[in-house]
Amino acid sequence: MTAYALTAEQGEAALARLRECHTAGSGVGKSVPPGCTNAAVAASGEEKLIADGVSQANTRNYTSAFTFSMYVLGFYTMFIIPLTVVLARRKRANPSQS
Repeated sequence: MTAYALTAEQGEAALARLRECHTAGSGVGKSVPPGCTNAAVAASGEEKLIADGVSQANTRNYTSAFTFSMYVLGFYTMFIIPLTVVLARRKRANPSQS
């Protein structure tokens, strides 16, 4: 909290707001709480803390999605390429079958 020049109380309040706003922004909540609008965030270290928290959450989400996509792509590639080779050899061995 010292990096953002916040007292312990301000830091706890900002982190609580960040959790609340992140939950609302992820579609879990039905409406955006009034403390989550840009006008409601104080122009102090709280704004930077919340912006950094959101940025870190987005970075983690992107990294997790990208990693998952690469595993899925690798998994399918590991099975599709050999299957294609086997089917091509089979087709070449029996050209009369379509």
